[in-house]
Amino acid sequence: MSFTRFLFVSHRYLGIGVGLLMVMWCLSGIVMMYVPFPELDAQSRKGGLARLDANRCCVLTGPSFPGDDTQIESFQIEMFDSRPFLDMVLPGGRHRMIDLSTGESFQGASGTQALQVAVRYADAHGLGGDAELRAPVETDQWTTGRFRGDRPLYRIALNDPAGTELYVSSTTGQAVQVTNAHVRFWNWLGAVPHWLYFTNLRENVVLWARIVIWTSLAGTVLTVLGITIGIKQMKRRESDGKLASPYRGVWYWHHVPGLIFGLFTFTWVLSGLLSMNPWGVLSGTSPDPAQNLLQGAPPVWTEVRDALPTILANAPLNTHFIHSARLDGRLAVIATQSDGTRIRLNAQGLPAPLGEADHASAAARIGDAYDGVSWEISETQDAYYYGSAGDPPPLPVLRIITQGKGAARFYLDPVSGELIRFADAQRRWQRWLFNGLHSLDFTRALRWRPAWDIVMIFLLLGVTGVCATGTYLGFKRLIKRPRSLLVGSALQAPKTRAKIVSTSAK
Repeated sequence: MSFTRFLFVSHRYLGIGVGLLMVMWCLSGIVMMYVPFPELDAQSRKGGLARLDANRCCVLTGPSFPGDDTQIESFQIEMFDSRPFLDMVLPGGRHRMIDLSTGESFQGASGTQALQVAVRYADAHGLGGDAELRAPVETDQWTTGRFRGDRPLYRIALNDPAGTELYVSSTTGQAVQVTNAHVRFWNWLGAVPHWLYFTNLRENVVLWARIVIWTSLAGTVLTVLGITIGIKQMKRRESDGKLASPYRGVWYWHHVPGLIFGLFTFTWVLSGLLSMNPWGVLSGTSPDPAQNLLQGAPPVWTEVRDALPTILANAPLNTHFIHSARLDGRLAVIATQSDGTRIRLNAQGLPAPLGEADHASAAARIGDAYDGVSWEISETQDAYYYGSAGDPPPLPVLRIITQGKGAARFYLDPVSGELIRFADAQRRWQRWLFNGLHSLDFTRALRWRPAWDIVMIFLLLGVTGVCATGTYLGFKRLIKRPRSLLVGSALQAPKTRAKIVSTSAK
């Protein structure tokens, strides 16, 4: 077999194998521009919580609590079933959830309690309806691959006009997922086929990852072969010496647009492959060493126990959620109100907002793990800290840039001092090779809408056409041996006999 024939045969059979899949990726990508996979964001969840009732607190002794010298990595307090609950993370990532009104360990949520969570969520978000508890689920289409520690999940239909359904964890009593009829319908045409997010497949994480990686790799090779063949097949017309396609009909509409849209086909399928971090090619470093320097040593249980009654008593009246936010070894918490307002409190429950000296100290502590550091409070997005037009990132942000070996960027919440985003060398590469290539968001100007929508839809439809015509030709060749394609007289010199272009290798 000649090299040219090898290219044609490989391209044809790869097209038969993954061509329809690539068509599906393109069309579902258009849907995903407007309807992403459902996710319950933290602010929406917290907005559905009851106001913290300090009068029900605090029983802080008993067999359910850790030893006095046990380090508490983090903790949070919220209301559940009209009682304040403390959720602690102990060394090793172990969780312990305790009812502060009784001092007893939380043994899981009942269906009735989950229904109360859903009713409060619906009231807080103005959804109305009459909440109805459905049968518990281990996993379904909207929870597959996630929430493994929360299963089984209570699924509650809110019976509102939007058809909202809320999922509540049976282990923590917290809402973890929300969908509505609009989102569910469009995701069957968007994220589900685009990510191959079919429940039975996605639950097998290893198999799912391998299928996505190898089909993406096949699509990448298919595209490279197609571009190579497309360039190789361009011929000079005898009439004017200009390069032109020797094909007619569907072959022409696969050849010429393939050269025009081939680059975008390649970048999209390659970036999709890289999103899976195949074989660890974009595995980055961990921010943990610098973050540990930033946070300092965790408090022990006696410190937390002594501080909790005072913090709860002095927290703003409209506080719905409290979580720890230690910095430089100092115990502090963030009190979040129903409107999203956040206030930093010290161990005595007094307001303790971070100032310039605290920001400089945080940067210096991170810099101890590197060869130098610079920092600033930024009011704008940058190349590694940004969002979409409809979902901007929290601003302002404390941006810390380190120097030397392993230089990285740290983005900290200026209110709490917590790490929001981390970009080392590998993550910066991933930002350009995945986010940049896949979404064409290289600059803020390129993300401006509706210009971005117009460009993306035009390119996606062009790539769809290339993939669809290629798939059609491949299956046609497989089913029925095609006749040779006659070259039209328009591609030949005047009064020149039409030449025959053999397609036996295509």
